[in-house]
Amino acid sequence: MHNFIFYLFYYFLIITLIILISKKFKIYDFPNARKSHILKVHNTGGIGIGAFYIFIVINNEYNLILESILVSGLFILVLGIIDDIKNLSPSTKLFGILLSSAYLILNDLSLTDLGNYEIIGYIKLGKFSFLFTLLAVCLLINAINYIDGIDGLLLSNVLITLAYFYFLIAKEEGSVLIIYMSIPIIINLFLNLFPIKSGLKIFSGDSGSLYLGFVISFFTISIYKQFNVHPVFLIWALWYPVYDFLSVSIKRIMTKKSPFTSDKMHLHHFINKKNNNNHFLSTTIIAIINILIIILGYQISEYSKLLSLISFFILFFFYYSIRELVEKT
Repeated sequence: MHNFIFYLFYYFLIITLIILISKKFKIYDFPNARKSHILKVHNTGGIGIGAFYIFIVINNEYNLILESILVSGLFILVLGIIDDIKNLSPSTKLFGILLSSAYLILNDLSLTDLGNYEIIGYIKLGKFSFLFTLLAVCLLINAINYIDGIDGLLLSNVLITLAYFYFLIAKEEGSVLIIYMSIPIIINLFLNLFPIKSGLKIFSGDSGSLYLGFVISFFTISIYKQFNVHPVFLIWALWYPVYDFLSVSIKRIMTKKSPFTSDKMHLHHFINKKNNNNHFLSTTIIAIINILIIILGYQISEYSKLLSLISFFILFFFYYSIRELVEKT
């Protein structure tokens, strides 16, 4: 409890300093045709999250593997900062993500199998282990980056994911690290939902969304490999970014657009539009649905691993159909 209060106070100092620096050097996310805000907003929240995580790693030792993920993600954080300032090309960002991901995968964070299932046994990856892990991680990082489209959505999703991960490994070494990791997410979530005219509103920026995507991706792999939590329990925490990414990518390809095109074809954009751009309401609705589906997925996984995996794929087609219906109406 003492550490939690100390870390809470320390992060308040970090984020206050970052807001002051952002004002001093005029570091903002400026409005444009594909963004919903009409005034400039600080986009340095991800820097605060990264700085806080590194402070935790330097001053404590909770779990070396999880801590190595937080540190290795610094390259992604810097890449995101540069992108927020200079708008890097998708290919440059992808190269940086591939490079950082390959480093961790080659350091024993690769998937050699996808778990053991009733009837079929282990799904082994064999010689495709490295390639599969690299593609899966890069797609998930981009998927999490995709949901940073309305205020609070990215951070609420990450917070729910961290809470679920803590639930899965609550009695294991390193679980307390996840509790402390939630501190900047909670504070930034409140700041993210502040009125734009308050001057305290702050976005995560690409630095935050890419870094958090990197952390969540490799935490998922580590929790399976290190704590032996079956993959079907873990995939349900990722259903929304994965479903949204696949749906939008399919839609763009069908309409002969580049999969890397920026637009407002995401489900959360449609929901937000129907709620008259009430970001808080839209984020709350999606968060509630997210929690309910994770609980459902967990219960199915407890009953049958194979049924859970099949259900995950079936639910995607329901999601895609609902998304098409919402878009048309």
